[in-house]
Amino acid sequence: MADVTPFRQNIQNEDIQFRSSVSEAVGGKLGGSINFINDYQHFDKPFFLNGSYSNNPGLPQLGVDGAFVFDKDVYIFAIDMYNLVAGSSGILELDLIRHTSSGTVGTSIFTTRPSIDFSSGNNAYLGKRFFDNVVLSNPAGTILPVLAVTQLNAGDMLTCNLTAVQAGGQSGGIKISFRIR
Repeated sequence: MADVTPFRQNIQNEDIQFRSSVSEAVGGKLGGSINFINDYQHFDKPFFLNGSYSNNPGLPQLGVDGAFVFDKDVYIFAIDMYNLVAGSSGILELDLIRHTSSGTVGTSIFTTRPSIDFSSGNNAYLGKRFFDNVVLSNPAGTILPVLAVTQLNAGDMLTCNLTAVQAGGQSGGIKISFRIR
């Protein structure tokens, strides 16, 4: 059996008015709209490093830009990372830490953490979709993430650690994209 092609379309009054027949066309619109929502609706959680991030007193810097607690079971389908102003040396490396219960240290969601080398220049970014293994951006000097975990549970908390910096680097960040399971 094949899925109805996902397509966002509205149901018209004429489709459902009194004494009109409910036809395959209305079923197609309903199926296409539901599949569109299922295939394309998602949520993002960014973690930002606004301004200069290389003046930190020591590394790693834990829990930068707060935390995010999931209220539903989710799966990760993409990770994006960026650095707007390149430094003079080093790499920007960020780690996302999964806490499965309150008061725990947590563990990385990565087996390979994403990073951006200073040689990548200004406005450097990387991105990868995991469900179909599509690389969205991977310029020279970047390392794409490899996930250790793709599914997070309701009640899990995610934090971001700054693990390496570009000397003089400014304004970086990472974004996780996820869907409800």
